[in-house]
Amino acid sequence: MSYQEKVWRDAFESDYLFRLDGSLLLVMAAAKKEFDRYLQNQSDLRNYTIWFNISENKEFACISFLPNQGEDKHGRGYDLYYRLENTELLEVVEMR
Repeated sequence: MSYQEKVWRDAFESDYLFRLDGSLLLVMAAAKKEFDRYLQNQSDLRNYTIWFNISENKEFACISFLPNQGEDKHGRGYDLYYRLENTELLEVVEMR
């Protein structure tokens, strides 16, 4: 494959970068496991929009799973609140 065929290398804008701390990646993995547990693997993650929010003091994270097509087709939405320092799940808020 030639360099010209590797279009994905030019697909990124340099001002659209995010720096992720390792603790956030661990929380993301834990949130995915928790999400699967709640839905019992009955829904595809591709049917959800995922939002990440980090507290101003960078102590907490909220990972939100929002169904793309509504509750009836893909299931409920969830907000999962974590402590970043130790990946502790603090609260799960189930949405209607």
